Amino acid sequence: MQITFAPHEINTTNNLDQTFVSKVPVFNSVVTLYTHSYLGFGLMSAREATMGGPDAQHTVTVSTACMPASFSGHWENGRTKYVLEGFVFVQSCDIEQVYKSKSCVCL
Repeated sequence: MQITFAPHEINTTNNLDQTFVSKVPVFNSVVTLYTHSYLGFGLMSAREATMGGPDAQHTVTVSTACMPASFSGHWENGRTKYVLEGFVFVQSCDIEQVYKSKSCVCL
């Protein structure tokens, strides 16, 4: 995600990180713009973080009880390819345990 806006309040302008502020000529005037990219905070990066990534490996295999045993799929984020495999989870546990242990990666 990226955000760009032209701040109008002097208090806003003064409190912005100036490394993200640019003065851009538009027609016969100059507009002050704040632009900041939030790459790395998206859905794919959130999924990657729950699996302990990013990893220097090029392929990571993840087995998860959140998917049916017959499931097999993959997705890529950056240079890492994730191969997802479902399996049957026979041990009973409550949802809080699963959440705290991050043992369940639900897509």
